[in-house]
Amino acid sequence: MAHEQFEESVPLYAVGALEKAERQVLEVHLLSGCTACHAALKSYSAVAGLLPYGLPPHLAPVELRAGIMEARSKSHARSESHGAAVKIQEPAGSWLADMLSPGGLRPSWGFNPAVSLAAVLIAIGAIAYSAYLRSQMTIEQDQILQVQTALQEEHQRIAAAQQHLTAQHQELSALRDQVGFQTGEVEQLKAELADREEQVDQLQTHVAQQGGGNSELHKALAQRDEILALLRAPDVTVVSLAGLLDAKAAGGFILFDRSTQKALFYAFNMPALPPDKTYQLWAILDKPVSAGVFPPDHGQKTRGMVRGLPDPAKITKFAVSVEPSGGRPQPTGAIYLMGQL
Repeated sequence: MAHEQFEESVPLYAVGALEKAERQVLEVHLLSGCTACHAALKSYSAVAGLLPYGLPPHLAPVELRAGIMEARSKSHARSESHGAAVKIQEPAGSWLADMLSPGGLRPSWGFNPAVSLAAVLIAIGAIAYSAYLRSQMTIEQDQILQVQTALQEEHQRIAAAQQHLTAQHQELSALRDQVGFQTGEVEQLKAELADREEQVDQLQTHVAQQGGGNSELHKALAQRDEILALLRAPDVTVVSLAGLLDAKAAGGFILFDRSTQKALFYAFNMPALPPDKTYQLWAILDKPVSAGVFPPDHGQKTRGMVRGLPDPAKITKFAVSVEPSGGRPQPTGAIYLMGQL
């Protein structure tokens, strides 16, 4: 007999509905030590003990009760006439004593339609209840699996968010370093302007003493005063410029005042250019607008004042490109510096 058949016989055995031959075969199988069938028998026996309490109470028909009593009386009379002792049917599950008794296994119940029908109904109920329990366990296992899957996805999202946050912190740190560097350049420029202011004051004193004028000196003085006024403006905006392409080591900044539409452009570590090339500054609105040309000096720096910026409120970026001498209406060469407001 296949093991599946033993499993199907366990519910009927629990309610005492197996024939003698089938019961003996199943009990031999149980004696072999099958843990699965022992566990199933224990479960079904517990269910079978509770099933009668779930049925609504009904009075047996008068004819059925009379028939049962008559059959009981006849059975008792036959037992006394043959001098045999009356044996009480043992409950299902006392298979060990039955197997070890000298007379072998005791016979099963005599055939009684009402009892057999009740046993079959109990067995069917036990099987249905067992199937219900299994389905509930399957549903709960599926729900647990769904929760575990959702937790894993949430952990993955948290890990991705942490990686993104770490990258943002690194980017912010790099920007802080760059701002610190640019701030140092601004302070250096201020110190240089202060030195030049002192030199110009000395030159002014010297010119006054000589009683003569010099147009170049007046021009330098005017530019100095213009730069100082821009640095002292309360609403001056600083835009950092970062190097691109072949000028990654370059950098710079633009100080501009929206109210006066003036700006100071300063760049450093700019690559040297051939004589027929120059650097051109662009203010980017909906399209690039030239803000002037600035050839580099011998120290790989370039600077200059920008007057009349085109609508500073609409400027989104500044860029510096390499152009032919004199500049072009639109950028044609490589972009070496770029900064965004």
